[in-house]
Amino acid sequence: MLGKPELQLLFFIHDRLFPHFLESHQLDLGLDLLLYLYRDLLHIQAGQMDGVLYRDQLDRLQRWALACPQRRILAGMEAILQAKTRLNTTNMSTALLVEQLVLQLKR
Repeated sequence: MLGKPELQLLFFIHDRLFPHFLESHQLDLGLDLLLYLYRDLLHIQAGQMDGVLYRDQLDRLQRWALACPQRRILAGMEAILQAKTRLNTTNMSTALLVEQLVLQLKR
């Protein structure tokens, strides 16, 4: 969905993701899962296929890993870690936190 227009992406977040991440501990878990996905991209780029967690998505991840520069993947991981920190240290709205994160990842 990161390749879609911003408005379509924000609707997807509200309609499909938020129902699963209503509580902050659920969102924290979701951010961990997203971080694992980005880690898989790095493993694929390094040729370390044994380290890939999301094996059922391997074809899609390989295409994404080939199209995405490593610095962008690392920036995405940093944005996810910053979102986890804000989630655990501020009273920020979870909806706002996720929207900001997705817009950062889209860049």
